[in-house]
Amino acid sequence: MLSTHCLWSRSCWALLSSVILLTAGCTTATNHRPRRAGAERASPPSYEVTRNDLGSPIGLGTRSSSRSAARANSRDIELFDATESAVAYFSPENDMTLYLWSGTPCAYLVSESIYGFNGKHIGWFRDAVVYDHHGYVVAATSGTFLRVVKIAPLKGLKELQPLRALEEIGPLKPIFTTLWSKTAANAFFLDGRN
Repeated sequence: MLSTHCLWSRSCWALLSSVILLTAGCTTATNHRPRRAGAERASPPSYEVTRNDLGSPIGLGTRSSSRSAARANSRDIELFDATESAVAYFSPENDMTLYLWSGTPCAYLVSESIYGFNGKHIGWFRDAVVYDHHGYVVAATSGTFLRVVKIAPLKGLKELQPLRALEEIGPLKPIFTTLWSKTAANAFFLDGRN
C-alpha cells in the first residue's frame, strides 16, 4: 500500500510540475526519451524539476550546465535595441506575434512587414533586423551585433493578444541602413498597440 501511494504521489507531482511548466511558457516537461537514428526533428530542450529534501518541487532548471545552451534551444526570436538590451521577441508558436519583454503583445509579422494590432504598418523585419519606415535600425537579434549583448532578464508572462484590425497598405520600402533610429524600440513597438 505504501509503495502504491508513493507512485501515485510521484505521478501527481509530475503532472502538477508539467502544468506549472507549461503555464510558465516552457515548451516541455517530459522525460528525455532516446530517439531513433535518422529522426528528422530535433529533440526539445529537456527540463528537470528541482526538489527540496521532502521531495516537493521548488524550481526549474535545465539539465545543461550552461545558460547559453538553454538559450540556444529557445524558439523565440529575441530582439535587442541600440543599448544592447533585450526589448522584444517574436514568438513563432503564436503566428510570429511580437511581444515586448514584459509580455505585452504589440505586433505581428506578415512576410517581411510588421503590423500592429491596430492595423498600422510599423516596419520591416529583414535579415534579423527590424527597420522603421525611414530605413533605420530599431532592433536586431543578438547575432547581428559585433559585441556580446547584455544578458536578458526573464521574460514576462505573455498577455492575451488583442484582435487584429484590418491591415493598412504598407509604404514603399526605403533603402535600409545600418544606422540606429532615434525612436526607442519600446516606443516603436508600442505604436502598433495604440
